[in-house]
Amino acid sequence: MKKCIVDTAVIRRNAEILKSLAGGSEIWAVVKGDGYGLGLEAMAGILYDCGIRRFAVSEPDEAERLTALRVGDIKVLFLQTVSDAREAEKLLKLGVIFTVGTAEEANALIKAAERLGITAEAHIKLDTGMGRCGFLPSQLDEFLPLYTASKALHISGLYTHFSKPQSRRSTRSQFKSFMRTAERIKRAGFDPGLLHCAGSETFLRYPEMRCGAVRLGSAFLGRVSVGGCRLKNAVRCIGSISELRVLP
Repeated sequence: MKKCIVDTAVIRRNAEILKSLAGGSEIWAVVKGDGYGLGLEAMAGILYDCGIRRFAVSEPDEAERLTALRVGDIKVLFLQTVSDAREAEKLLKLGVIFTVGTAEEANALIKAAERLGITAEAHIKLDTGMGRCGFLPSQLDEFLPLYTASKALHISGLYTHFSKPQSRRSTRSQFKSFMRTAERIKRAGFDPGLLHCAGSETFLRYPEMRCGAVRLGSAFLGRVSVGGCRLKNAVRCIGSISELRVLP
């Protein structure tokens, strides 16, 4: 016999602790990977009951499942960039907030939104060192035009992922690059919108990096181990012993 036991009371307790720590920073609950393997609808439902209204996913079917819950006051951020026209149109109809990391992706999104006669909301992804996707800080001239490119595109945020939160030097360097770019956007006459760069570990290690919003996932489950943190592990696995052996 083997079981994975999830203590929902611990998840709720962790959520309240994280909300208290977040202060004025908006919490976006990351429920990708089917709610970190615990069931997207179940995790989203628990966190919604805890007052969370912002969620982030990375697969189209996850966005569809979230919006199918038909809770009117939630927002969904799609963490992956989208280049396929049909996928973009599907997500546009769901009302998700897109991620754009290249001018080509942004232009494809604009065309899809214009075909549907709606405005696409998007956050610009900045690559400060993760190497996954996004504009480089040096490509300011490529993404500044997106703020006025079309009435079919509304840029409402700027974010990044840190490559190694455990490294204080690396993370602080990337944070400076992120904030410097946001300031350059402002000096150019544009509003960068909602700023967010902290995932669970960064959130707990560097309070000064919480900005306007934070993206928390594993922290709700207590899977982040940072000194002084009061979070508890909400998940444990049990099984029966199949065999004991004594070896020479």
